[in-house]
Amino acid sequence: MRLLSDRMEKLNDNINLLKRPGGFEITTSAVSFCQFKPGAKILDIGCGRGATVRFLKNNFQLDAVGTDIEKYEHTCSERIINAPADNLPFAMNSLDGIFMECSFSLMEDQELVLKESFRVLKKSGYLIMSDLYAKGLSMRLSGCASRISTREEITEILSQCGFEILQFEDYTHQLRSMWAQQIMDMGTEAFYQSLGTDSATLKCAKCGYFQLIAIKSEES
Repeated sequence: MRLLSDRMEKLNDNINLLKRPGGFEITTSAVSFCQFKPGAKILDIGCGRGATVRFLKNNFQLDAVGTDIEKYEHTCSERIINAPADNLPFAMNSLDGIFMECSFSLMEDQELVLKESFRVLKKSGYLIMSDLYAKGLSMRLSGCASRISTREEITEILSQCGFEILQFEDYTHQLRSMWAQQIMDMGTEAFYQSLGTDSATLKCAKCGYFQLIAIKSEES
């Protein structure tokens, strides 16, 4: 049991150190697509320790901040606000873009989070989302991947909340590569425990990974 506990702790540490499919590669791709200008106001929802916030600020000179409901040590604290995703401390129509990287699947009330994101985005502001999705059955889990929805479910809720999807790209190969390495590093039991599931259940979801870019509709 101690060995499993140690593996779980190490896995959580790795996840906190930007262990997500594609790393900053797909973040960079989104910035390029949206053509954010230096000084653009960007929010990273569920920012953790602020790795993406620092990346956007240092590499693209964006006015980036982050929000998270957890309080972490060793963060760029002046740019991280402790706040829930469904009650953002920003004025209406004040942000140029919002990132949600591996955080939307953790949101309990996704519709409320999207409506709040819609409120704070400027007209034609961008929502950039990267996360797990189900190519098979959608499901709820109890671990770090708490909700795996289908592409159709994700696009439908975005549309209902006033967003128009401009791009949807599949990065499942990046997910498989990352998970394979985590299983090698941590062991199979610790890996599936971290997800709150087992191999047979996860196969039913046929889990993939995506990045989508949506825009706040001018007509909304």
